[in-house]
Amino acid sequence: MTTVSTSISTENDVLVSELTRRRFSAFEQHYIGVRSKEGRILSLEEIRKLPYPDASDKNYIEWQLRQKSIRRLVEYIHTKQKALRILDIGCGNGFMTNLLAGKKHRAVGVDVNLTELKQAAQAFPDARITWYYFDLLNETLPEDPFDIITFGASFQYFKNPVQVLSVCKKLLAPGGEIHIVDSPFYAEEERARAQQNSRNYFQSLQAEGMTEHYHHHSYDALKGFTVEWKYRPGSLLRKLFRITDSPFPWIKIS
Repeated sequence: MTTVSTSISTENDVLVSELTRRRFSAFEQHYIGVRSKEGRILSLEEIRKLPYPDASDKNYIEWQLRQKSIRRLVEYIHTKQKALRILDIGCGNGFMTNLLAGKKHRAVGVDVNLTELKQAAQAFPDARITWYYFDLLNETLPEDPFDIITFGASFQYFKNPVQVLSVCKKLLAPGGEIHIVDSPFYAEEERARAQQNSRNYFQSLQAEGMTEHYHHHSYDALKGFTVEWKYRPGSLLRKLFRITDSPFPWIKIS
């Protein structure tokens, strides 16, 4: 059951829910620990360059793939003729939120990671972007409905995909759309192996606590929703011509 957050303060231009702070402080410690070991806690200068980091970036090859999926989404958003209200869920350091807002849209970035949200507010001090440290599944966001809701490399951090998508549907304006990019989905028979691979990975980082926060969703989880595949990875044509592209789908839900 969702509640209206009665205690929201402002910290470094981020709107902070005290309920979220109490619920997610332990998760954030695990998450930031992993991000640091992976070389993903960046300077403001580095954040502003994303998704086109310098070649010296530890994750440069991964960013070369993400550039394509992010560019597709941003270009799609900017083909819309009217100014949109956009909600970017799991926005992290805010680089994609900023790209989505562009020059005409109003954007809201939400995360349960206050460390990177504060960086986002510093890196992109734009009056058209609002940053929230907020638990959307358990609190009511004090914002008007959105035309577009996005998940960029964040959907896997939600345990129950049906629940989060149902909440998102309630946040949409009439005709609104949900877009998921850069998040893995699996055939049912692939999930157990993927889960073991993730356990092994977090163990290698001495971050076993993250295992319970990283989820492996099957395509079956989307069956109850109206889905349009804007991009499917691994098509025969791409394999034949060896075109390197994102291994993750772009999913539109309306």
